[in-house]
Amino acid sequence: MYQNSKSIYGGKTRHISKKFLDYCKGQRTFCDVRVFDPSTPRLLSKSLETAYAEQEQEKRRGYNQRVIEIEQGSFTPLVFSIYGGMSAECKRFYARLSMMLSEKRNEHQSTTTSWLRCRLSFSLLRSALLCMRGSRSTRPQTYETIHETSFQQVVNEAHIH
Repeated sequence: MYQNSKSIYGGKTRHISKKFLDYCKGQRTFCDVRVFDPSTPRLLSKSLETAYAEQEQEKRRGYNQRVIEIEQGSFTPLVFSIYGGMSAECKRFYARLSMMLSEKRNEHQSTTTSWLRCRLSFSLLRSALLCMRGSRSTRPQTYETIHETSFQQVVNEAHIH
């Protein structure tokens, strides 16, 4: 195992589903998010694809071996740039998630994808604001569950196309 390999629970890796990405039937999928700035001096001389690949590899170095050997699962690094871009593996993850949600809910995949991207944008924005100003509330916020949400209604109200 890599010396800098992190524990799943200490490193806060997220468990997603037992059969989400179909790498192996019944296998659990773990994800961890990284948001990076591609305009830092260390990354300026590299292409954006190379920067995404490096960020994915750093995440894999930290978690992949432990997830495979101890948790018997698969690991997917979700890498975003601060400008809203996604790494190749992250795009595949969200495409698969969108397809599965649209099939399960019997909705158009484009509507589900729009809803998912909007939801992701606000989640990343909330995280960024929390990092910049800190928490102002000690009580947990309640959000609609996915089962209570009409994707078509949300996309129409927000004029997302």
